[in-house]
Amino acid sequence: MNVNEQHAVIEQAQAAMVAFRAQFGTDLSVGALGEVLAAGALGLTLTAETTTPGYDALGPSGERVQIKYRAASAPSVDMNNFDFDTLVLVNLTDDYQVGGLWRITAAQAREIAAERIGDGYHRYQTTQARIKEIGERLG
Repeated sequence: MNVNEQHAVIEQAQAAMVAFRAQFGTDLSVGALGEVLAAGALGLTLTAETTTPGYDALGPSGERVQIKYRAASAPSVDMNNFDFDTLVLVNLTDDYQVGGLWRITAAQAREIAAERIGDGYHRYQTTQARIKEIGERLG
C-alpha cells in the first residue's frame, strides 16, 4: 500500500469514527461495535447512557441486558455487578461480523463467577468457555 492509499484509508477510518460517535454517543472500538451489533441482531435497544451501571441495553419486554464483547481467544469475562437480567456474550469474526452470541441469566452469571478484589477494584470473573457451556446459543 502506497502513502496515498494509506492516507485514503485513514480518512475513511476517521470519517467512520466521527459518524459512529455521533450515532451511538461513544467512540468506535471493537467492544462498542460488538455491543451495537449484538443489540441489532437481538432486537435490543441500547441505553442512551454509554455507561449505565449494570446493563447496556433493554429487551422488548424491558429486561436489562449486559452485553460483553470478547475476542474469541480471550479467556475471561469480567462483570462489575449483577444489576442486569441477562448477560449476552458476543464474539466477532476477523472481518467484524457477529461470530457468536450466547445468553445467560444474572442468576447463572452469579453462580459461575468468582469474586476478584484487588487494589482499587472489585469485580466478578468467569470464563467464556463456561458461559458458552451453560448459555443459550443465539447466533
